[in-house]
Amino acid sequence: YKIDCHLNPGLMMQALKNHLKEAGVVFVQNESIQSFTKSGGEVTQVVGKNHDFSVDNLFIASGSWSQQVAEQ
Repeated sequence: YKIDCHLNPGLMMQALKNHLKEAGVVFVQNESIQSFTKSGGEVTQVVGKNHDFSVDNLFIASGSWSQQVAEQ
């Protein structure tokens, strides 16, 4: 079929990560999140064990725990 294709997931994820980095997205790894600071019902800061992060946008990627994390 003309619309079928194959891709390498590792290469796709690396390309996506590179694109997001070029767009200014910051990836933080190995940090334990303690809490969120909210203003007007929106998260404005992520409080970590070692660092605090001011945020304009926040993407929570914690799998099946995402809803519980977002409700904090």
